[in-house]
Amino acid sequence: MANPAAGQTPFGFVFSRGGDLVVSEAFGGAAGASALSSCDIAGNQLQAISPVVNTNQTAACWVVVTDNGRYGYTTNTGSSSYLYVLNANAHTVVGFQVHSNGNLTPVESIDVPASSVGIAAQ
Repeated sequence: MANPAAGQTPFGFVFSRGGDLVVSEAFGGAAGASALSSCDIAGNQLQAISPVVNTNQTAACWVVVTDNGRYGYTTNTGSSSYLYVLNANAHTVVGFQVHSNGNLTPVESIDVPASSVGIAAQ
């Protein structure tokens, strides 16, 4: 069963522990246009929970949801922003602490080879 995307250029997705679908919307890589959307799955239909939540960043790709389902985070490849961010221009990976209110604080920076193009974390 096909369902239309809430935004443009859906890229990454994750299911929360509660079964909701959260999708990153890259909007074709347009500057500052990326978003996340979330849906409840009812039968073979998707019911929008949050149709388009702007990240105000560029090129949303991968997405994760906290264990309690309260917060979703996305990589924004064009903006280099995430819990662990590959900043290809500076050849570093920067780690962020997630606070109980969802805010992030940078906590570490690690040098990586200039040829690095992506990261994966669990």
